[in-house]
Amino acid sequence: MKCRICLNDIKEISREEGNSAGRCSKCGQIYISADENKTGIRENPWGGSGLFDKFRIALTWLRMKKLNIEYGTSVLEIGYGRGVLLEKFYKSGCSISGVEAGLITETENEFLKKNAELFEGDIEIIELPEKKYDLIYGIHLIEHIEDSEAFFDKCKKSLKKNGTVYFITPNGNSLGTKIFGYSWWNY
Repeated sequence: MKCRICLNDIKEISREEGNSAGRCSKCGQIYISADENKTGIRENPWGGSGLFDKFRIALTWLRMKKLNIEYGTSVLEIGYGRGVLLEKFYKSGCSISGVEAGLITETENEFLKKNAELFEGDIEIIELPEKKYDLIYGIHLIEHIEDSEAFFDKCKKSLKKNGTVYFITPNGNSLGTKIFGYSWWNY
């Protein structure tokens, strides 16, 4: 099997409880089949634990604030989940938009329905406005994209000149994997 990111070879790594997984020997991307994952897949795509989510969102917001977002910035979050970060951007004076694949529409935030431009569907194929956004971001999203070329092309077309694209993604070589091993929530 070849890595979808860098096309290098995937090497099998052993897992606890009989699970199997592969890791790219070059970039560290981890591959796990959902059918083979015996540690369980989270019910909620955004984490599912209220306390953990509050902590994770607070840390993420601190990272986002370092981007020096100004009042009036046009922001697009891809994979906005419950929309907590988009709400924070709105309350900071930004115009907000979000894309969600439709996995969690039953928990959609009423605040976002009133104050954001929302798009539903896979980012690679939905229509987005061109040259509209000063900031396009996504949290734990890149690893779920099927067609990365179409994805980045869509971001490029929707971004204003001198705009910023910012993505946070799980790191298979992170401190979390060292501390929690295969109990790490991102597995």
